[in-house]
Amino acid sequence: MRADTLTGPAAGNHTLAAFGNERRPSDFVVAPMYVRDLNSAFAAYFLDWFATLAPDLILDVMKCGLREGGLPDEVEHFKFQCESDIESEDNDLGYWPIEDNGPWIYGDVAVAEVAAAVFEHTVGWSIDEFGFYGYTVKEISVIDKHLASLSETLPKRG
Repeated sequence: MRADTLTGPAAGNHTLAAFGNERRPSDFVVAPMYVRDLNSAFAAYFLDWFATLAPDLILDVMKCGLREGGLPDEVEHFKFQCESDIESEDNDLGYWPIEDNGPWIYGDVAVAEVAAAVFEHTVGWSIDEFGFYGYTVKEISVIDKHLASLSETLPKRG
């Protein structure tokens, strides 16, 4: 991945826009969060989780932005769920798998700062762009080919 895909406010900063029509397979479809500190690191984890939610919920939250019902509430919910996952006996709630994410070090992150970082990073994104978060051009290409092959094998209505 090229470092310049990570710099500056990433709202609408897709690798396609940043590099013309040339996209390498390792380029991210949408710019990942730039991690500078614990708040932005937690923001990246949050965004990775948030992008998997139902599109209608994402739209509702993003319409509220940084107001009540928006990103601060979702970040607070995610943080609470992560802490509950860490404290659970089996660590199997799906919010903070220690084997994948490492030890929990985010207890003191500032929810408002995390929400602001996510908002700044994603302002202007379409719902599709949330779905592409974390994927490379190559990964999306493989998924698209797989979906196309599935649609060819399904019986046609008629």
